[in-house]
Amino acid sequence: TEYMLDYTKAENAESVSWAIAGRSEKKLQALKDRLNLSELTHFVADADDLDGLANIANQTKVIITTVGPYALYGETMVNACVSAGTDYCDLTGEPQWIHQMLEKYEVKAKQTGARIINCAGFDSIPSDIGVYKTQQLAIEKTGVPAKQIKMRVKAMKGGISGGTYASMSNLMEEASKDKNVLKEMSNPYSLNPKDKQDGLDKPDLRSVIFDETAKSWISPFVMAGINTRIVRRSHALIDFTYGKNFQYDEAVMSGKGFSGRMKGIGGVLPLALFA
Repeated sequence: TEYMLDYTKAENAESVSWAIAGRSEKKLQALKDRLNLSELTHFVADADDLDGLANIANQTKVIITTVGPYALYGETMVNACVSAGTDYCDLTGEPQWIHQMLEKYEVKAKQTGARIINCAGFDSIPSDIGVYKTQQLAIEKTGVPAKQIKMRVKAMKGGISGGTYASMSNLMEEASKDKNVLKEMSNPYSLNPKDKQDGLDKPDLRSVIFDETAKSWISPFVMAGINTRIVRRSHALIDFTYGKNFQYDEAVMSGKGFSGRMKGIGGVLPLALFA
């Protein structure tokens, strides 16, 4: 809400009609009072209230939703937007849920014109747009796209939010109960269209190795499991513009020598314990 408020006040900002929605009338009103937005329209609906969400979807062009875990609370909003032909974007990092939504709603979304955009945040915009811009530069400089792009995290700030932790926990729980989920998690192309799942990419890194390109020890990146699949899906949807053998992977750099290797192992331990 604060981002939208800043945008509307920005110099030369385009005129935009927007509203907020949530499940609590009291909290929505308190937010409006705090930001001095008494005239802003708001809607009240719960995440599983299809009629309420359909009412919202039918009155707008695009929905931005931050509910999570999406595997528990996100489908009804997708359903409402697909039915209404309303564009939708979210912040999910749950590949198994995206796969399920594609299975259920992709055909209908194409019919109604609804554009369903998942992972429109740290998962996975830096990776997706980063590859796109890198390839644009590669073509500009060399005349051909790069055959391989490696994204390496050298440093980053921030931590895991409660919603992210809950999403990861739910993913692990689903994988422990359903072998199909585990199979999807090991397929590098699980989010690609069914007829476009061939390529040279391997499963995401699960150990600490030395990367000759980066001249550094590297270890698994917690977001790679979703980011890499979004990049590959985008590539498939633009008809493999970079070539069907294009490869992409992500990892965290930890430095050279013995200390770099130990730092990498130290970074892997929390992930292994969580899993």
